Amino acid sequence: MKHFSFRVLNLFLALCIGFLFVGKVAAVSPVESYKDISLNSTIYSAIEYLTEKEVIGGYDDGTFGPAKPINRAEALKIIILSAGEEFTSGNSEFADVPNDAWFAPYVSYAKSQGIVKGDPSGNFSPGRQVNRAEFIKMVLEAFRVDLSEYTIEISVPDAPTEQWFSDYVRFATQFKIIDLDGLGNANPGDPLTRGESAEIIYRTLKNGQGIDAQVVLELAERHLVYALQILQNKEMVIAGLSVSAARKFIEALSFIAKNPVVIAATDTTDAVQSLIGAYVAAENGLLNDVILAAKNAWSIADKIESSEASDGLKVMALSIKDLAKGIADRAREVLSDLSTS
Repeated sequence: MKHFSFRVLNLFLALCIGFLFVGKVAAVSPVESYKDISLNSTIYSAIEYLTEKEVIGGYDDGTFGPAKPINRAEALKIIILSAGEEFTSGNSEFADVPNDAWFAPYVSYAKSQGIVKGDPSGNFSPGRQVNRAEFIKMVLEAFRVDLSEYTIEISVPDAPTEQWFSDYVRFATQFKIIDLDGLGNANPGDPLTRGESAEIIYRTLKNGQGIDAQVVLELAERHLVYALQILQNKEMVIAGLSVSAARKFIEALSFIAKNPVVIAATDTTDAVQSLIGAYVAAENGLLNDVILAAKNAWSIADKIESSEASDGLKVMALSIKDLAKGIADRAREVLSDLSTS
């Protein structure tokens, strides 16, 4: 099966810059951008990435509203922005899209590029909630995915080949842009929510190797720094969730997994995870486990220091080594006191 890839990334700049230099591991603001999108949300990575790219935003009350509906005008805007296309506004060719409407430039551009066509009556229906089939079609068209270049091997019961949306939906299923329900259906006519639309765009970027490596690495580092900061307050559960989030961001770069910066980022995630294990063991009085986990964290961090990692990762490695040594030394002291008592 042909590999899904729709654009060539300029990885040289992104991976040479690597992580932002973080200096000392200091207190940072909570990593969640919205009050209603938690670290363990299934759409967390998508929401944070697209927010960082300024594709999506939330409401004045600090929420994102993932379950709220998204209409065709809103959907088209985030699709065009996520595709990174530069364009100038033109006159609308749809009767229901006034030239002075906020969404008119996006609709005009999409029409000129064949991303949307409208209905037979000459309307775009900007206020109607977009459904899954429409959204997938607009995403793939905006990202210049030529379906004729791929062999679509999968069949989906509710996307039969005689339907206009069949190839789009089956392609999205085959390349894991969408999930099927328990009956194996794609539900192409179902209306989309804000959260679902963000997840589809993110998966398209990730699975099509169109993800911005620099942004992903920065997000991963931010979560690792936050994990180290709150770990010192013994908030192990939140630290673990933050590390898991960082790992998911790094996994989005699996297509360049052998790059030294990505390897170093993965190693840093493993080191912080081991350090969390040491703190958890300490809370449970498992002193030998504390020493083993801290030693593992220290060893990984030491490898990072001598690798081709960025300055930011090396600073983080130093912090990991200091924390690992500190908790291991305390465990040894307690064991020594117990042995002599």
